[in-house]
Amino acid sequence: MKSKNTRALIFGIVISALALYFALKNVDLPTLLDSILSADPLWMLVVLVSYLVHYWLKALRWRDLLEPVCRVRTAEAYPVMMTGFFANNFLPAHLGEFVRMYVGARLFQVRKTEVLATIVLERILDFSVIALMFGGALIAGGDISDQLVYAGYVMIAITAIAWGVIFISLRYEQSAVRFFEWILKPFPARIGESMVNMFVLALSAMHSMKSVRLVISTTVLSLLQWALVGLAVFSALRSVGVDINMAAAAVTLAATVLAISLPAAPGFFGTIQLAFVLALLPYGVSENDALAGSVIFHITSYTIVMISGVIALQQLNLRFADIRQGADQS
Repeated sequence: MKSKNTRALIFGIVISALALYFALKNVDLPTLLDSILSADPLWMLVVLVSYLVHYWLKALRWRDLLEPVCRVRTAEAYPVMMTGFFANNFLPAHLGEFVRMYVGARLFQVRKTEVLATIVLERILDFSVIALMFGGALIAGGDISDQLVYAGYVMIAITAIAWGVIFISLRYEQSAVRFFEWILKPFPARIGESMVNMFVLALSAMHSMKSVRLVISTTVLSLLQWALVGLAVFSALRSVGVDINMAAAAVTLAATVLAISLPAAPGFFGTIQLAFVLALLPYGVSENDALAGSVIFHITSYTIVMISGVIALQQLNLRFADIRQGADQS
C-alpha cells in the first residue's frame, strides 16, 4: 500500500476510534449486548431483505449510468460494484471506488476515467436523494440538532452546485472544454492536454443525463434504493424496541450518509454508530437503544458486502493483489 494510503488508514482509524469513544461514552455495555442479542428476528429480516434489494437496484442504476460508455447486463455490473464495496471494508479513504474503477475498466474494456465519471455521477445522485429526504424531514418538522441541520444545508448546497456544473457542462460542452483549457494554461502543455482529454471523456461518460429515459430511470432507482435503506434504518431500530417514525429514520439516514463520507477506518465502524446516537438523541432515543439499532443496521450491510465481495472475486477470477493494484490507481 502506498505511504499516502497508509497515512489515510492511520488517520481514519483515529477518527473512528474517537467516534466510537463518544458513541459509547454513556452506554451500558451489558444492556447494549442484551438489546442486540434479543433483537426481533422478523424486523432483522426486513433489514436484510431491504439491503439485498438495495444493492441489486444500485447495480441496475449503475448499468444505466454506464450505457453511454458501454452496454453491460446488471449481472455483469453487480459483481464489479460489490468488489468495490468489499474493498471499502478493508481499505481507507473510500479507495474501493478506485478498485471498482480499475476492475470495471479492465472487464468492460473502457477507459478508467469513463468508469470513474459514472461513479462520481452515482454519488451525486445518492447525495441528491439524501438531501431530498432530509429536506422532507425538515418540512415535516421534528427535533433535529442544529449541527445536523447545518450539515444538511451544506449537503443540499453542494449537491445543487454539482448538478449545476454538470448540466451547464453537458449543455455547452465545447464552451466547457475551452474554459477548462483556459484554466489549465499555467500547467505544462503535456499535463494540460492529458487533463483536458480526461475531462472530455468524463463528459462523454455522463451523457446518460442527456437522455430523458435514463434520467427518469436513474432517478426512480435512486429514490427506491434509498427508500429501502431508510426502511432498513427504521427496521433496525424497531428490532431493538425503538418506536420511531419515518421522519426520524430519514434524519438518521442522512446523518449516516454524512458520517460515512468522512475519513474513517475501513468498514466505517464508529462513525455510523455516532451518527445514529447524535441523530436520535433529539427524538428522545437513549444512547443504548440508538447504538443497538446501529449495530443491527451496520452489521447486516457489512455481512452482505463481505459475502457478496468474496463471491464476486470468484466470479470475476480476481485476487486480492488485483484489489491492491486498483487501490494504487488513486
